[in-house]
Amino acid sequence: MTDFSGKNILVLGGSRGIGAAIVRRFAKGNGKVAFTYAGSKAAAEKLSSDTRAEAIRTDNADRDALIATVAGRGALDILVINAGIAAIGDPLTFEPDAIDRMIDINVRAPYHAAVEAARKMNDNGRIIVIGSVNGDRMPFAGGAAYALTKSAVQGMVRGLARDFAQRGITVNSVQPGPTDSDMNPADGPFAEFARSFMAIKRHIHADEIAEYTAFIAGPHGAKSRRLRRLLGRPRPQRRQSARIKRRGVSRRWPSLNGGAKSQRRLRPSGGRLLLRRPPAPGTLTLPLLLPGGLSRTSQPRVTGTSGPSTAATLGGTVMPGCQPRASPPSR
Repeated sequence: MTDFSGKNILVLGGSRGIGAAIVRRFAKGNGKVAFTYAGSKAAAEKLSSDTRAEAIRTDNADRDALIATVAGRGALDILVINAGIAAIGDPLTFEPDAIDRMIDINVRAPYHAAVEAARKMNDNGRIIVIGSVNGDRMPFAGGAAYALTKSAVQGMVRGLARDFAQRGITVNSVQPGPTDSDMNPADGPFAEFARSFMAIKRHIHADEIAEYTAFIAGPHGAKSRRLRRLLGRPRPQRRQSARIKRRGVSRRWPSLNGGAKSQRRLRPSGGRLLLRRPPAPGTLTLPLLLPGGLSRTSQPRVTGTSGPSTAATLGGTVMPGCQPRASPPSR
């Protein structure tokens, strides 16, 4: 178990669920832990009594109060940003103030907290945001605004990871799938639907997220930056993509009747090639997105023989599965 003796640790949103498990894990590792809470006073007091961690009442939607809380902890070694809310519903009828409050807590608060912590944070410190796989994928209706906040956190983490890297401060986002908590219990009304699109058919436990967070916060996380997915939903299969960099690229287009093929000249003006794995050595099928949203399928001209180890260059982009050639054909 990682020892956090002498480490100054602050967990934002630590009175219940995932946050409480993280507080317990750091306290078990002998860290000097403080956590914030908003409305769960009884839960916060009990957790503070059990772990001897300091409980601080702070509303993350109040920017000035949040910044004051972070600054008041002095030079932090570890900041964990767990506080968040979920506003789910029809975007056409949802109350705008509820959406704005969610954005304040889920997006603005993590940014201001991380920046304020970094001002005094000791070198080689850790900033960890508990995000969600919904930042990558929203599989149900009504979650657009919530997914927006979690995707925004991903961008923030990528940026701050670079901004603070010179001091050895790492910035990560742990993205759990559905977690067994009072917000989303494993036996709740939403549980069966949530498990329907899971690769591993069970909810994550808060203790598992806490252990993973402790790993990143420890010495083994010194080179860990940006996004870390934890269990949850399977990642969707992705297609390789390559951007066309030349102004004109020749293609042999299949005719509509499947007969003879004609040579055409394509000027994509910033179009995008989406590559699929070739069906057989020596051929490469390209679903091509044309300006205006049209799509056609093309087959690049292949010279000689090819195999898995050969490649072709089209428009400055290396594509697997075709014989190399000096340059695209031109008229």
